Amino acid sequence: MSVGFLRLTVFLNEALSAQPVLETLALSTLGLFALSVLHTGFFPKSMRSIVDLIYDASLVLGLAPWRAEILLKFKKPLADIVQGLMYFLVSNILVNAIPEAWSWDVPPLLSFCDINGDGTLEAAEIEAAFYNVSCRIWGAYVVYQVLTFLQTTKSTLETPVPRKSGSPLAVYLRSLQELRAERRASTKLDTSNISSTWCVDKIVTTFLWLVAGLCWQRIAGIQMQTLLAVGGVGGLALSLAAKNITQNIISGFLIFFNRRLVEGEEIADSKGESLGVVNKIGLTTTVVHRLEGDKLILPNSHLVDNSIINVQRRNFWLVEEGFPLVLTSFINLNKVIIEMDEAVKEGFQEVCILGHQHDSVCEEPLVYFAGYGHQGAMIKVRAYFPGALARHEFYRARSNMLLKLNDIALSHQGAAIGLEAHFVWGGRADLPAAQQHDSH
Repeated sequence: MSVGFLRLTVFLNEALSAQPVLETLALSTLGLFALSVLHTGFFPKSMRSIVDLIYDASLVLGLAPWRAEILLKFKKPLADIVQGLMYFLVSNILVNAIPEAWSWDVPPLLSFCDINGDGTLEAAEIEAAFYNVSCRIWGAYVVYQVLTFLQTTKSTLETPVPRKSGSPLAVYLRSLQELRAERRASTKLDTSNISSTWCVDKIVTTFLWLVAGLCWQRIAGIQMQTLLAVGGVGGLALSLAAKNITQNIISGFLIFFNRRLVEGEEIADSKGESLGVVNKIGLTTTVVHRLEGDKLILPNSHLVDNSIINVQRRNFWLVEEGFPLVLTSFINLNKVIIEMDEAVKEGFQEVCILGHQHDSVCEEPLVYFAGYGHQGAMIKVRAYFPGALARHEFYRARSNMLLKLNDIALSHQGAAIGLEAHFVWGGRADLPAAQQHDSH
């Protein structure tokens, strides 16, 4: 259709070249009519319908479903390319409507259109300059659409690629699908193939951008010698500016090869303060979803150069809490501590009691007396929970343990939590009688 449209334009130029007024009128009318058709979305809709028909036919003919999905993903870029082509043709038709006899003195901003350099801007020069620029823009747009299609296809292909498909493309796309599925299914990934898959994906992405860059360079008409000359002159400045980028790229590869962390794992800084959950490890930066809900973007070099705690790979959770206990008679203190100790050891199956194993420092739980303070007898508990417990499961287990100790402590007649804590929780009305008398 676009070829026929172009032939019609050429025919009108040749037929009406002797009558400038009619030529201008005809080309303007044709261009405005085509522009109104473009605004209806006729051409993109037509291309989408054609691709849908080809997709349905390919499935009937036995084309692999994952290949058919790739074909279907080409629907949007093809429609955009055709729409861009039609805008290119229509805009050139409207420019060709300028009467050949017209001419203007060249304004400074349009001096590049003065092809013959005579200081006068003629219609033919405007048409040639506009065609040259619009052709380059459309070519660059086509390269961009193709690049976007390739990037989208390899990142969002949903139809499973069967293992019997042994082509390099099938193996590559299947590896990306397995990696995405594992990331969605679990926060603890099997990292055995992550490094190789990630590296191949980054190499492919870099190659695609390199090819696109070379195409844009050719379209723009920039000579390679010019680029090399500019690179030689600005090499030092570029190397200094790219120092951090290069460092972050190398750090990104180190993160994957050393497997210090993977996407879906929670990390913290050296002080133990949580940075959040790793969302995406990119070529130069890592995106972390903070527990507050916002995103934190960290340079990869920061994760390599600084101490990072991988919370997800902890061996155990530690509970080490203490509270002051007030009794009417501290003769029963040993009995209270023994009851607490037995309750912790026998009532909580999650607690580690395996002793030292490998690099774990888990010991059996212990409730002990830590001396007297100004608030009463200090009771402390120390217990380890398995690191496999999720955060909320550990919090629930710790809360149950401390509540159990609280119930045992307060079950003894006249017992109460220490003075300062008591002011916060219960008020002075709940103090033991002996303490109420002393406070007066």
